[in-house]
Amino acid sequence: MEASSLQYSTIGDSKRQYRNKANLTQSQLAELSGVSTGYISKIENDEVERPSFEKVCPIAKALHIPIREIVQPYLEIGQKSIVLFGILREVIKEDATDLIVKVASACLHSKDMDSIDLMERLYEFVAQEVNNDSLKLALYDLIIRQSRGHGINKFVAKALFQKYLIERNDFTKLHATYDSGRFVLHYVDFLSAEERVSLYYKLGVHAYNLRLFQESIDLCMKNVAANLPVRHDISLSPRKRQRKINDRCSACQKREQGSCLGTA
Repeated sequence: MEASSLQYSTIGDSKRQYRNKANLTQSQLAELSGVSTGYISKIENDEVERPSFEKVCPIAKALHIPIREIVQPYLEIGQKSIVLFGILREVIKEDATDLIVKVASACLHSKDMDSIDLMERLYEFVAQEVNNDSLKLALYDLIIRQSRGHGINKFVAKALFQKYLIERNDFTKLHATYDSGRFVLHYVDFLSAEERVSLYYKLGVHAYNLRLFQESIDLCMKNVAANLPVRHDISLSPRKRQRKINDRCSACQKREQGSCLGTA
């Protein structure tokens, strides 16, 4: 028996064992899972060469099978990216960061797409479908590591920038997050014009909040020097911009957070 068949056979065996333990018939399981009795029977009897994860997952939930036990066989066999991203979409619902990162890493190693395309797809997936900041940070770390390993500086830059946008909201670590933000400047040429505008401006306000006034002005002036389409308050003269930043920060300090970082 081939390795792939063995893994899928394990899925069938697992389902049958859990079903018997729950004292459920295949018909009862079909009602609970929404998967047909015929398909359940085929999985348990190894008549389906590659059981669909979309079908296996609701069966597993009905039987209370741990998500790790279901996912692992799919990761051990080469899968198409569409299957792996489907699995990733399912596991992000779980409180299992290590498993999620493991599945995301498998997505990046899929053989049916170019590395750059896979990286872009994962980056967009994180931006659009992941809401938890700590999970986002873990996935951006993965993107940074894998992008560096493949020399894809564009996504090193983008993931570092997104990490900074999240971490800068921790007002107890203003100095550390400012340093991490400045590190993104090493990759600034790989950011889009809009991202560069945002980075310079947010770092400028961050610097002001740390009372690094000259750095604040210098960072905001980067947009002007590069002739980027900037916000009107950035394109003011240095003296007027300093007054503008001062006014903004004074107003922000009256708010509950006591900082303007979240509003920049």
